Amino acid sequence: MTDRAAKLRVIAEDLRKEIRAGAFPPGEKLPSERQLAERFDTTRATVRKAVALLRAEGLVVSRQGAGVIVRPHPQVRMLGAGANYRARRATGVSHYNAEAAAQGKRAAQHIRDVTDEAPAPPEMADRLGVKAGAAVVARRLFFTVEEEPTQLVDGYCARDLAAGTPISARSAGGSPSPSRTSASACRPEESDTLAVPARGPRGRLPS
Repeated sequence: MTDRAAKLRVIAEDLRKEIRAGAFPPGEKLPSERQLAERFDTTRATVRKAVALLRAEGLVVSRQGAGVIVRPHPQVRMLGAGANYRARRATGVSHYNAEAAAQGKRAAQHIRDVTDEAPAPPEMADRLGVKAGAAVVARRLFFTVEEEPTQLVDGYCARDLAAGTPISARSAGGSPSPSRTSASACRPEESDTLAVPARGPRGRLPS
């Protein structure tokens, strides 16, 4: 390992420890490249690479005009179920949004795409009662809490069931409810959207 490589790992490790210890709380801006270069007696290029390691780990994010900040971790604990869930859905407010509001947070869902020509994935075809690859309605949503990305949701529905319902509309309501989960690696575009490490784990909630 070269001296420069060793140096950038030391910088990354020191900053990592400080972030985890709370010296730089979520949402706080890291010192500038110049300040860190002076602190660690190195070049700005070495600092930049050290910070890139932290970014790849999902500890920090770059914000236009704001520099590098410790990545906030807005979380919503889904505490309600059963009758509580059904009561909230009946009001027209999504359970996710209602649970976030109850915890003093602001959640939102954004449409990424809605199409009635999506090929049914093999794992969904049996559940929808169609052949694998048959055209179905697909709704792809992007969830945020306090404007920070939290999850991507893909919902599928048979076209005859979705016709004339909110599921086929370009609004964030009407998504089918997930019932099973699985996990796989994030695709590159998902990593970019969620600001998580490339190939990091993702949970799948098929509808």
